Amino acid sequence: MMIFTTNISYCYCVILIKVSIAITSFGQTTGDRFIQTAKTHLGKSYEINTLDLQKEEVLTIDTAQFDCVTFVECVIAQTLCKKPFNYSSFESILTNLRYRNGNIDGYSSRLHYFSEWLLQAEKNGIGKNISLELGGELRKKQIHYMSINEKKYPKLHDQVIFTKLRETEIHLSKAALAFIPNRKIDDVLTKLQNGDIIAMVSSVSGLDISHTGFIILKNQNVHLLHASSRTKKVEITKQPLGQYLKTMPFIEGIIIFRNTIQ
Repeated sequence: MMIFTTNISYCYCVILIKVSIAITSFGQTTGDRFIQTAKTHLGKSYEINTLDLQKEEVLTIDTAQFDCVTFVECVIAQTLCKKPFNYSSFESILTNLRYRNGNIDGYSSRLHYFSEWLLQAEKNGIGKNISLELGGELRKKQIHYMSINEKKYPKLHDQVIFTKLRETEIHLSKAALAFIPNRKIDDVLTKLQNGDIIAMVSSVSGLDISHTGFIILKNQNVHLLHASSRTKKVEITKQPLGQYLKTMPFIEGIIIFRNTIQ
């Protein structure tokens, strides 16, 4: 187990990601490597709010327990850091994934909405939202879940933090999000690849995305490898993805984010 916090913000170079970790071994794709790393965490605990335990905003690293987003972040950072494992590289990538422009500057600098997380990851060359290419659609949605539910987020009681968070929500509300609606999901399942990141688009008022994880190909079927709030652990779903999604309430569709580091 590793539990570590740091307030050091590293200047992250996108070129470093694209050059130093583009080479894969033994014919593996980067998506295959994501899955290989993710499998090392199978059975670990699901836990929420692990990033909110510190009084001040710092880079919190806990490799013993995850929520769905910290799981995805950790897997990507572990996979893409310099080999042999370099902790400074791991911290740098994780910081860049989790914080706006890779800078830790208080609670509001964290990417609380996963749609913003995806937009920044695409900007930084980690991958691409391929939902439109798979036959998806564009949509806009008013984002305000955190500000409307302020009581769930104690740090929003600070008016300065609340105002910055609300500015982020307004900005995200103007962005068109590419996604695959529920009625089209069955048509794209055969096009998904090992290590694709899947994000589940929420129908809840004000919320963009409610869950995330990795696509894993198993016995010629598509499954989900994720930190599950249902089973309280990191797992591979027993049901194929199409069937599993039908059991998920308040889901309008999915986003498929494919890594572009080959």
